[in-house]
Amino acid sequence: MTVERCKDAWQHRPLDTESERAEDATTAIEHRVRKLDRHVFRRDLIETIAAVGVIAFFSVVAWRPASSLTRAGAIFTVVTAVFIVLHFHRTRRETRPPEPDLPLNEFCRRARDRVDAQIRLLRSVLWWYILPLLIGVNLVVAGAASPTFSAVYTAITIAVGALLYWLNQRAAATLAGLRRELDGSIQSFERNGGTGRSHAGIRR
Repeated sequence: MTVERCKDAWQHRPLDTESERAEDATTAIEHRVRKLDRHVFRRDLIETIAAVGVIAFFSVVAWRPASSLTRAGAIFTVVTAVFIVLHFHRTRRETRPPEPDLPLNEFCRRARDRVDAQIRLLRSVLWWYILPLLIGVNLVVAGAASPTFSAVYTAITIAVGALLYWLNQRAAATLAGLRRELDGSIQSFERNGGTGRSHAGIRR
């Protein structure tokens, strides 16, 4: 059964007590938070591997004989790739996953902070990821190819960059939904004075 099905079952199944509802709500939230943690880890790993390839390739371009523009673009791209990897990992380290044995309201608060960090990362992707890479690779091509080829290449990379930006904003909107869920849970816990323990037995 998928997490979404679990959530749907929780929303529609009649329960006997408020305590049971709170436990089921917590289980659904924890599943989604853990799912996000796994996704973030995989994404950061893939981005790191890709960045290593970019760094290796453009380091060779910068080392070999080339025009000043191409060399500057290659160096800029290498620096950008290093920054991207550090930015991903710094964001993940600064907002660590909440421990499963925390009180429910504290678990949700820390999970919300983690979601907020990922939303900020996605919404600002144009400035720290897409635009610097576009500048770097287009400088490399501009210094090595004809003006016509450079213009076509620039148009293609801008189109790809626009697609990446749209995909990231869509992902941010999805996370905003999870954030609203966490907000609702926190408010519910505060109204009911809930500080019970979270379900430590759920697998990550």
